[in-house]
Amino acid sequence: MRRSVIIISIIISIIAVTSFADEAEYKTILSSFYGDDVVLENKLNSVANLSAIGDRCFAESETINNVVLPKTVNWIGEYAFAFSTLETIKFDNDNYTYIGSGAFAFTNLSEIFLPNEVVHFGKEVFRDCDQLTYVKLPDYIYEIPDYTFFECESLQSIILPETIEMIHDSAFWGCSDLKDIVFPANLRMIGESAFEECSSLKCVELPTGIRIIDKKAFASCANLEICYLPKTIEYIAADAFKNSPSVQLRVENGSYSLQYAERNHLSYLIVDFDSPH
Repeated sequence: MRRSVIIISIIISIIAVTSFADEAEYKTILSSFYGDDVVLENKLNSVANLSAIGDRCFAESETINNVVLPKTVNWIGEYAFAFSTLETIKFDNDNYTYIGSGAFAFTNLSEIFLPNEVVHFGKEVFRDCDQLTYVKLPDYIYEIPDYTFFECESLQSIILPETIEMIHDSAFWGCSDLKDIVFPANLRMIGESAFEECSSLKCVELPTGIRIIDKKAFASCANLEICYLPKTIEYIAADAFKNSPSVQLRVENGSYSLQYAERNHLSYLIVDFDSPH
C-alpha cells in the first residue's frame, strides 16, 4: 500500500517542546494522520527553527510510525519517542549532537543509522526494542551507556566504533540473538552484567588494552565456549562468567587472567596471543 508523506508545518518559536500543553498539541496533530509517514519540517517565513524534540514529546503515541526529522534538529530529549509505535526514524543531516536517555526505548524500530556527529546519547536509548536487528553507531562516541540495548532480543551482530572505551552496566543484557560482536582496540572496561543472558554468544575475543571485567559481565551465556583474555587485564569479578558452564578461558602464561582462572576453578588454555588463534 502506498504511503503518503504528510508534511507538518509546526509553528513554534521556542527551542524545545517540553511542557505538557505542547506535548498534547503535538500528539493531537499526529493523531489525525494515523498510519501515515510523518515529516517534521520547518518552513521559512512560517516557523522559527525547530532545534529540539522535547522530553517525552511523542512518548506513548499510538499513531506515529515513520519519522523524518528536520535538518535543524540537534537535540532529542529523554524518552522522546519511548513506548510509541515508532517503526523507522531518519536523520536528514549530520548535525545531531545529543540523544537523551530512553529516546527510542520500547518502540518497534527494526534498524537505525545514527549520524557520526552524535557525541552523546543517554542510558537505555534502545531498551526493549525487541524488533531491532541492525544499528549503525556514530564513529566518535566513547562509551555504550547503561541499558543501551537491554533486551534487544533480535539484535544479531554489532560493530562497535574504534573510539569506544567503556561498555557500561547491562548494556547488552538479554540480547539473546547476539552472535557476533567486534570489540574495539580502545576498549578498557566491560561493566556489570554487560552481556549477561546473551545466550547465542559463542566466542568472545577481547582486545589487548582491556583492564576491567566487572560483575556478571558474561554470566548466563549458555553457549559461550571461548573467551580470549589478554594479559593487560587487571581485574575480573569472581562471578564474571557465572552460569556460563561451557566457557574455556584463553589466557597468557604469567597473566592475571591465568591466576583468575585457577583461583575460580574455571577451564582454561594457555595461548600465545601474538600467534594466530
